[in-house]
Amino acid sequence: MTVTDHEVIEQEIEAAEKSLAILSIFANHQNLDIANWRDFSDNAEQTYLGHFTNLKSFAEDYAERLGFLNGEHDLLVRYFDFEQWASTLFYAETVWEQNGHYFQSL
Repeated sequence: MTVTDHEVIEQEIEAAEKSLAILSIFANHQNLDIANWRDFSDNAEQTYLGHFTNLKSFAEDYAERLGFLNGEHDLLVRYFDFEQWASTLFYAETVWEQNGHYFQSL
């Protein structure tokens, strides 16, 4: 086995561990049995928004995904309160978070 093969295997293991963590978080939040992961894995994958270290990073990424940061309003972006906007999303139950993993509500 070459070093490259070993690195590929390590990357695949890391990806599988991350997927399992995401499925586990989703199942826990939705009160689902993780043993039935095949029944809800598509929903978990479709609603997963990513892992972020803080609320502001999440909000900036989410705004970009929604097309809010397309470059037309660069001056206004400096004054936009991303954390407050993200708090509003949580209050409205549009998104939820656990252990830095963010999901869009179903």
